[in-house]
Amino acid sequence: MRFGYTTMGPHHDVHAAGGCRFNGLITQMARVSLPIDESQYQRFCRLLPPLVNLELLALKGHLLVEAELQYFLEAVSRHPNSLEDARLSFIQKVHLVQALGGWPRSDSLGTFIVRLNTLRNRLAHRLEPGDVAAHVDVVLQMYWQDEFRTPTSTRQRASRLRQTLALVIARLHGYSEGWAATLQVLSR
Repeated sequence: MRFGYTTMGPHHDVHAAGGCRFNGLITQMARVSLPIDESQYQRFCRLLPPLVNLELLALKGHLLVEAELQYFLEAVSRHPNSLEDARLSFIQKVHLVQALGGWPRSDSLGTFIVRLNTLRNRLAHRLEPGDVAAHVDVVLQMYWQDEFRTPTSTRQRASRLRQTLALVIARLHGYSEGWAATLQVLSR
């Protein structure tokens, strides 16, 4: 199963288009096929159901992204239990994944994750976080870059954030699986 197809729904047919479609344009994800097991997909659907509440969507999405960063660090670590004792912050995990995995800091994945963290901090530490919709648009723009189009409604914005989170989580999971498999082969 392709994570993007099931998550994106009928308007974003991966099989017919050869990749995920966003705002009518073939995206960078068109070249990437990320297999993911059914339990991982079911977990995503259970933990991040379709929501219109942007704040809750951003906060829960941030937690899911952090879980994938942790998964990567555990996958490449010789002593994963030591990571728990380190009590790494979200941004420290991001930088460690970038350093260990050779993932470029300017990549849309990295800029999306850093900006998502900024939004999460704004929501968690400010009683009145300001125009959340505008902040979500900035986060989405970090990932979609030139393909980004401003959503016309809160429902559309929430749907696009959820879809983007699904792609980011799938990419991180695939990244982790790839590194774990590579390290396993190298250790033989």
